[in-house]
Amino acid sequence: MKSIVKFSFFLFLFATGFHSFAQNLKFEHIGTNAGLSQSNVTCMLQDRHGFMWFGTRDGLNKYDGYKFTVYRCDIKNENSLSSNFIMDLAEDNEGNLWIGTYGGGLNLFNIKEGKFLRFRQDNNNQNSIAGDYVNSLLLDSNGSLWVGTDRGLDLFKHQDKTFLHNNHKQGDNRSLSSDYIKDIFEDSNHNLWIGTLEGGLDLFDRAKQNFKNFTSDDRDIHSLSSNTVSVIFEDSQRQLWIGTRGGGLNLFNRETQRFKRFKNDPLNKNSVAHNVILSLAQDNQNNLWIGTENGGLSIMDLNSKIFHTSVQDDIDKASLSSNSIWSVYKDDVGNMWVGTFSGGINFLNINAKKFTHYRHTSSPQSLSHNTVLAIYEDADQNLWIGTDGGGLNLFDRKSGLFRHFLHDQTHRGRNYVLSVTEDHEGNLWMGTWGEGVIVLDKKKNVSHHFKHNPADHSSLSSDNAWTIFEDSEKNIWIGTYGGGLDLYDRKKENFIHFSHEPSNPTSISGNHVNTISEDGKGNLWIGMNGNGLNRLNKQTGVFTHFEHSNMKNSISNNSVSCLYIDTDNKLWIGTDFGLCFFDPDKNEFTNYHTSNGLPNETIFGVLKDNHGDLWISTNHGIAQFNRLASKFTNFTDADGLQSNEFKPAFCKQDVFRGRKRFQRIPS
Repeated sequence: MKSIVKFSFFLFLFATGFHSFAQNLKFEHIGTNAGLSQSNVTCMLQDRHGFMWFGTRDGLNKYDGYKFTVYRCDIKNENSLSSNFIMDLAEDNEGNLWIGTYGGGLNLFNIKEGKFLRFRQDNNNQNSIAGDYVNSLLLDSNGSLWVGTDRGLDLFKHQDKTFLHNNHKQGDNRSLSSDYIKDIFEDSNHNLWIGTLEGGLDLFDRAKQNFKNFTSDDRDIHSLSSNTVSVIFEDSQRQLWIGTRGGGLNLFNRETQRFKRFKNDPLNKNSVAHNVILSLAQDNQNNLWIGTENGGLSIMDLNSKIFHTSVQDDIDKASLSSNSIWSVYKDDVGNMWVGTFSGGINFLNINAKKFTHYRHTSSPQSLSHNTVLAIYEDADQNLWIGTDGGGLNLFDRKSGLFRHFLHDQTHRGRNYVLSVTEDHEGNLWMGTWGEGVIVLDKKKNVSHHFKHNPADHSSLSSDNAWTIFEDSEKNIWIGTYGGGLDLYDRKKENFIHFSHEPSNPTSISGNHVNTISEDGKGNLWIGMNGNGLNRLNKQTGVFTHFEHSNMKNSISNNSVSCLYIDTDNKLWIGTDFGLCFFDPDKNEFTNYHTSNGLPNETIFGVLKDNHGDLWISTNHGIAQFNRLASKFTNFTDADGLQSNEFKPAFCKQDVFRGRKRFQRIPS
């Protein structure tokens, strides 16, 4: 479509399912161009003041939501970080930050003074930290600091700033199973769990000061799946999860002391994405987020234990920036933060999840094109999507996947689908730009193709079929761009034309038809592009015009983009200058503008939800209108809309179209 492009988008007014949520995450990317010191984000933490802290391979970062403050090692300043390679973070009861580094030992950052105190391994001091490679930190419920190093597990003694060591002892199965500590975790029962490199999982008995070991056994499928435990996490249901390197994910049953394994199955897309698990967290929707190495982000419904995976997609700029997820974190309002290898930070705004996005990606079952022109829900509740160059799509609500109906280059005009309507016989009518009207039968084979023929006056008046409508008498009406209004004669399989006649005041007011609807009395209402609103008496063939006038009560603008007729036969009219309410009995308009609460004067779509509220798409977001209170509630991209710009909508009760892509609103 070169001369005119109708950009569109979909909004679904029903609840979002888990599959759709997992498949359609929209991430904001925060990287070095925003001030992050380095793109490998190893760990993260939100402090008591709400600031986010990020550890990288090149410095510590404090983020206030707008800018970063970076802390690095300065060899001339002993009060700076001891190493730029940050492995873990913890905040103590006084609001100070503890930083575990790779090769630089442990650091205590005094927030008020802005100084770092270093704790390094000293061969001449047996009470110094066991090793300078600090992989994990834990401040437990007693306020004690546990430090996991490459040389054992240390307990920091605050009084004299010394370290008490726990080490592996050969032949002692009650000692630490390995000196290389990968993770430390305290569960809701205040048990201390230690994940090790090649030593399995350890449970520390505080009273007896010894360890119980859980290791992998190839002969026992209920044993730990791998002896390298990279991460430990307890969910809100008090289930203990153990992520391993190479063995996938494990769920530990405390009563039976057995493990249930969740491993990648190449033949099962609903299995965990990869067997190298690097990070775990839970969101507010009862999903477990599983960061993998090279497999992307797996999200598991904690009730069903079904996995769905989100991966980097070069086509989809809102996808993950990397498939190696080193850290995952939920902040205090429920936003999710994802730290990646070489991809910086991925941020999921909890408010953005009000709207679910469907986009064209590298997946062959994604939306075929991001510019959406039409949608229609048929009698079987199938959702059909017309696109600007991607043909027709059939959307599977359950799976969130799309089936494409495309044509080859010789018929490429058929891929520009402006409108879709199902008739009473189950045939699907498609209006295209440049290729007229195509009719698919119930088997979705082309049964008719109507085009304009200059030599045949009864042919379609224009090949640009902007909108198609079947009325209560089963008549098919086609509003064209430039050819006026056509009525299909089923017996003769040709068309009756209604075009503008300057000398006839009862003819249609223009030849560019935007939208068609019908009231309960059988009147046809036609919204024009620049020529106001028309009412057609189908019995007499007379058109009544409603056009803007500065001298009297009238429609607010002559460009009518959409119509919604309520159960009382009252009209809601979207125009290029506000929303209009029209009472045909009183012949009176009530107009709404930005001064009344609309986010923008340019209206593109109007729908009613199951609660009786109207949803209005505009050139600056969408508005929810409570008719009883006469109050607008506005939504913008800050609430998760893919764009503030929305465009015309031909839709059923539960659907909108907007500027680009495909989007769902939870009820």
